[in-house]
Amino acid sequence: MSPTPIRTGETIVLSCISQGNPPPMYLWFRESVTGTDAIVNSERIHARAGVLIIQSARTEDAGRYVCHVNNTAGSERVELEVTIINSLSIHLAPQQVTIDLGKDAKFQCAVTGQPTPTISWAKDGLPVRESAGRIKVLGNGGSTLHISSITRDDKGMFQCFAKNDYEMVQATAELRLGDAAPQLVYKFIEQTIQPGPSVSLKCIATGNPTPHFTWTLDGFPLPQNDRAYV
Repeated sequence: MSPTPIRTGETIVLSCISQGNPPPMYLWFRESVTGTDAIVNSERIHARAGVLIIQSARTEDAGRYVCHVNNTAGSERVELEVTIINSLSIHLAPQQVTIDLGKDAKFQCAVTGQPTPTISWAKDGLPVRESAGRIKVLGNGGSTLHISSITRDDKGMFQCFAKNDYEMVQATAELRLGDAAPQLVYKFIEQTIQPGPSVSLKCIATGNPTPHFTWTLDGFPLPQNDRAYV
């Protein structure tokens, strides 16, 4: 019983033609979690002997259909699975956001369509991996990406992918870094050096835009020569 994939709006045609003497009778049923219901002809649904026709397929038409064939000599049962394909639609919000360093960011990926897709995330084309509680994939089916304590490495393009057995769609959002005042995270310590050997002094700072360093000696610009250089 392989599923019959049908797109919404198309016509579903199910067949269980049988032969016998006397000619067999056909009864159609639809199984669901609440039970088995007999198929009743309507403006959209027509059961004609061994053929069931459902026009303008809807999402709720998906499921298992059962055809009972019987005559005085015996009976037979045929099961047919119908899968309704509703094209996937995706929206990622916010599409662009500016976050200060150390703050949190959240992206929400809203997806509609059938069959229900799986959701995955990427940053700059590489899979997003949850890390030490700072990056988390939350929500229904992983529809929310939460990033705590934004760092400089988090800047970039984030992609949300939704995929089922029939198609894949994606949406993209950009995370930008807000302005951040320069902050020294490493600086050299006072030291006493004998004349002759070379000395190297190092400073590291964070900030956005990238900080620019200026060196001075006793309050005056550091002379640029073959002995002192930055």
